[in-house]
Amino acid sequence: MANILNYASFGGLSERCLTPSLLRLLLPACLLTVLFGTVLFSFRDETPAFNKSKAGGNNTGIGYAQHPNPPNGRWVDAWATSAQLTVPLGLPPAPFDSPSGTFINSSIRQTIPVSISTTQVRLKISNEFSNSSLSITFATLALPPNNTAGTPEIIPHTLQNITFGGRRSIQIPPGANGFSDPINLVLDAGSNVAITLYLQDGQKGAITSHDASRTHMYWAFGDHTNSRMLYIKSKATQRAKHWYFISALEAWVPPSYGSLIILGDSLSDGRGSNINMNNRWPNLLAARVQRSNATKHISVVNMASGGNRVLSDDKNPNVMARLNRDVLAHPGVKYVLVYEGLNDVSVAELDRKTQDAVYEGLIRAYQQLILRLHAFNLPVFFATIAPAGRSPWWPHPERERVRQKINKWIRKSTLFEAVVDFDEILRDEEGSCIRKEWDSGDGVHPNGEGFLQMAEKIDLDIFERWKDGVGNWAKI
Repeated sequence: MANILNYASFGGLSERCLTPSLLRLLLPACLLTVLFGTVLFSFRDETPAFNKSKAGGNNTGIGYAQHPNPPNGRWVDAWATSAQLTVPLGLPPAPFDSPSGTFINSSIRQTIPVSISTTQVRLKISNEFSNSSLSITFATLALPPNNTAGTPEIIPHTLQNITFGGRRSIQIPPGANGFSDPINLVLDAGSNVAITLYLQDGQKGAITSHDASRTHMYWAFGDHTNSRMLYIKSKATQRAKHWYFISALEAWVPPSYGSLIILGDSLSDGRGSNINMNNRWPNLLAARVQRSNATKHISVVNMASGGNRVLSDDKNPNVMARLNRDVLAHPGVKYVLVYEGLNDVSVAELDRKTQDAVYEGLIRAYQQLILRLHAFNLPVFFATIAPAGRSPWWPHPERERVRQKINKWIRKSTLFEAVVDFDEILRDEEGSCIRKEWDSGDGVHPNGEGFLQMAEKIDLDIFERWKDGVGNWAKI
């Protein structure tokens, strides 16, 4: 009974308000509940709150929201990334990686951008690609100064401990995820959040990360979870553009809220965008969605994976193998946008027979993808494949023929709910290359202005049109 009352919230009062006199009043009711199974009062570990932050700007603060409205809600990704097996080039240099383990007695500080406003969050830590347990000794959350991405500094008075079942530490088995307790945190969409993890024992063997954060993160020996600044002796050995272990920050939001998950490759993962600017097209789309009252209940979640293919694995699993983990396992998903296929065409042999087989395989895989997502009542939006004719490894009549053929199928298909025509948005007058002013320089990936064009020209009406899903039926 004491344990129940210790974590209870009664009528909006926290446990700090449960005085001895009030406990004497509540005790008989609690005993009746235990004895007769009659629910007389509602006890909650946390009272979810939905006090909206002011629209626009970066008005952030930490504290307990006073008026929960509504009392029920759901978890939705405010930020997430596709967890991956860390390849050798993605590991930190010595001495932070050694035969004894990785990140032994090390603190890791990384910033992430949130795409939706909230007053309560929880952290998801991934150990999905490791064959050993991951022990997080301590973890903290804070706001960076001036809403800066990719900084080793935090604002001290915003610092909060992250707990797991009421404890500071957590041990996550191989292949599993760990979730923190809810954290009261008032955030506006577009805010950056700093997460600091301390691993006393490090991790042996393979580790889980995402290798294209396009954002600097830092590490140092010792426990610096409460430090204002990580002391960086050498950026060459204590800084990277990576996200280690963290895979989602979920927001507690009203039941009407939901997310758009983007499945893609490096074109969505942000190659060509600016470091520490968060100007990939999914980030820019998220900002645009939040500017409209009609869509600000939607978070945009980037589950792209650089080099990803549909029909076969690269360094990471193919998109069909990623579907359960990167879409269906995520809470609150309402829509899915698929932008995949370029890498399948580009790695295949150039003879006509092989390229035609890639086309047929992609169409069948697209159909399976749609079928699977529709079974979960999820509307599917497909993006056409943008040109890559200026790339040194792309130009060939067979590749271009198949790209055009895939795009024709996407534009004419009635199997999914909407087309996002990135090919039309980005192509030059000849049609086989990205416009030069939007080319990052490699002929494949847009630059920041190109990403902005992609984000600005997506029809936001598709969210209202398909807000109730597709009815769990398959069109195939």
